[in-house]
Amino acid sequence: MESTGFGHFDLNQPNSQPRALPSPLGIVIIASGRYVFHACPMHGAVANFLFKKTCMCINPSPESLSNPFALGIAFMDESHQMLHEQLDQLSSVSDADFPSVFEALLQQVRDHFKAEEQAMEEIAFPGIACHRDQHGQALNALRYANLRVKEGAVAEGREIGGLFSQWLTSHITTMDRMLASVMQPAETQEGACAAA
Repeated sequence: MESTGFGHFDLNQPNSQPRALPSPLGIVIIASGRYVFHACPMHGAVANFLFKKTCMCINPSPESLSNPFALGIAFMDESHQMLHEQLDQLSSVSDADFPSVFEALLQQVRDHFKAEEQAMEEIAFPGIACHRDQHGQALNALRYANLRVKEGAVAEGREIGGLFSQWLTSHITTMDRMLASVMQPAETQEGACAAA
């Protein structure tokens, strides 16, 4: 049995498809076989209040209506786009080229997480511990997969790449959306709250 922070489930059950497990705040846990990408619970009342306040009063931008991954923070949107492009490439690349593409993905993920965490530190983001924990767990899984791919386990690398793609989508639409709403200029938030 594996603990996710929201309960326990058996990772050894035969699964042909990844499954999404329920969790608080709409954060999805993606599990398949022995690999798990999951979210940690929000830390404390401040983060819970922040989530409710920012997600309830920020009106969606026109970009987010046509692109659910658009957050309105340029460095995040650009990096997310590059990650999705690399994941698309990973899913179609030959076995011979897979290791180098996976290595490039791992480096892009490292750089992206580092930039996000630096931004969270700069604004003293209350949800930084949970967000950083999610990043660390995802990076650990990708590092392990990279070692396995270097040993020739390309199929395992493809499986983890697919799970990471699903996890990233969930992470962007929940945790990153909350972070982006806090990073938006104060006047944007005030205007959105007044209009709501």
